[in-house]
Amino acid sequence: EWKARAGLAEAGSTPLQLMITTRERQTLQSGNELILFSGRVINPTDREQQVPPIKAEMRDQQTQKIVHRWTIAPPARVLAPGSSASFNSAEVDVPQGGELLTITLGA
Repeated sequence: EWKARAGLAEAGSTPLQLMITTRERQTLQSGNELILFSGRVINPTDREQQVPPIKAEMRDQQTQKIVHRWTIAPPARVLAPGSSASFNSAEVDVPQGGELLTITLGA
């Protein structure tokens, strides 16, 4: 939970790390929900790493059920040792009840 509050996510089987740098949610005039966020994929290792797609999920805070999910293309195919790359995502029509954002790396 502390990782989620700090904007960090699990990286699965990759040593790469994720960090959310900005997060915003808006209700549009149409009534649709818009989720905007950006972040960085970080390679803390001393070896080049392949960057998998980024998975995003919105969960209901009370039930923890996934209400919406989508995939974000990797910002780079490969990250050099000690480097990072930024990514952005905007998703419209996120259902009500999706309060918790989780991002992970993985196919």
